[in-house]
Amino acid sequence: MASRELLQRIATALVLAPLVLAALLALPTHWFALFLLLFIALAAWEWASMNRFTGWVRIAFFAAIAGASAVLWWLEFTRLPMLVVVALWWLVVFVLIVTYPRGSGPLRQPALSVVVGVITLTGAWIALVDIHDARRILVLWLLLQVWASDIGAYFAGRAFGRRKLAPKVSPGKTWEGLFGGVTLALVVAAGWALLDPALVVRWHGFMMVLAISLLIVSVSVVGDLAESLQKRMAEVKDSGQLFPGHGGVLDRVDSILAAAPAFALVLWSFDALSSLD
Repeated sequence: MASRELLQRIATALVLAPLVLAALLALPTHWFALFLLLFIALAAWEWASMNRFTGWVRIAFFAAIAGASAVLWWLEFTRLPMLVVVALWWLVVFVLIVTYPRGSGPLRQPALSVVVGVITLTGAWIALVDIHDARRILVLWLLLQVWASDIGAYFAGRAFGRRKLAPKVSPGKTWEGLFGGVTLALVVAAGWALLDPALVVRWHGFMMVLAISLLIVSVSVVGDLAESLQKRMAEVKDSGQLFPGHGGVLDRVDSILAAAPAFALVLWSFDALSSLD
């Protein structure tokens, strides 16, 4: 069963990865933004289903996402405040994960779930659009960090996993898997830095590249655990069944939802610092 699931994962990745990379590298930013909105819409549908949104609540949820996306697209000055709000929210999520099940009650309320969904999904969308607009290759850097972390965690966890990382939230995740994911992500970041010396200069040194990689991977793990927490509260195994071996859209983008806003803020801080030189 495990080998079959792994083959399904590989086959799905071989189909999805070229599609995502082609859109990332070939499309202008405004078309890339629309491409991402397709995934956001699918993720929103799964979010609504897991939270059992019905009737006007579901309509309000999709309307809020559409409205927030339009505002963030047309009014650029709203993007940085939104990224800050999203970053603060992920700090709250980290606390909720550590303290689960205490304090999780409010998350079961439809009104709060709508707000959280809008912040999470539109925040990640505008972060990826901003990164693509600044330098599209950095979206690839971000994706490689998250993918390397997922792959390293999967294989290290299966081979060496003993100590549970967050047993009340996601019993299958282990500290050994986490270390394996971090290690592979750092190796990928180091390899990229060697091939792109300009990045090292812009980010003020090789060690800073590795530090940013470590930050991105750490935040991506929070995103992964957050989706596990949501599935646990919804009492479902996967967010959906769209991707064989992977589950739904949220199962595939959960790490990106947290990592993208964090990375966008890091890039913004470097641009702000360079403007002071």
